[in-house]
Amino acid sequence: MKKVFIVTLLTLFTLISCGQTTIDMLVMGKINDYRIENGVKPLTFDSLAWRACNHHSIYLAENGYPFDYICASGHLELELVKPSDRLRYVGAVLTECAAENVNAFLIWDDDYDVIAQHVFNLWVESTEHNSLLLHPQPVFGAVSVYTTKGEAFSTLNVYK
Repeated sequence: MKKVFIVTLLTLFTLISCGQTTIDMLVMGKINDYRIENGVKPLTFDSLAWRACNHHSIYLAENGYPFDYICASGHLELELVKPSDRLRYVGAVLTECAAENVNAFLIWDDDYDVIAQHVFNLWVESTEHNSLLLHPQPVFGAVSVYTTKGEAFSTLNVYK
């Protein structure tokens, strides 16, 4: 428990200076606590991953995700097609893997803890998304939750 608390504090202190929102930090903390509880090393926050996440969350919002989205999947874009393209675009050096989780939902509460828990729960309750949360290979990662007009668009980017 002490290790989880220390990792969460270090994550929060690192995130504060990089443009993340409170919701971003809360979700990242939940992910790292979850990874530790399941015997997986926590993700190291990466500001480049956050920039790629933030870009993609805004892109999803501006392009009609999920119902009128311009691409076949929420993991795609027209120009920066794949998660690895977005990470490279912001300057990340990928050695082995790059992946992402995305989701969108209507906001029914203005409590950041409630929203962060909902983002986390959506990923944990999905087999594919949960497998990424617990995958041991990614080392670096970040979360961006973009809110607008009563909706939230969230992206997790991880890479090694």
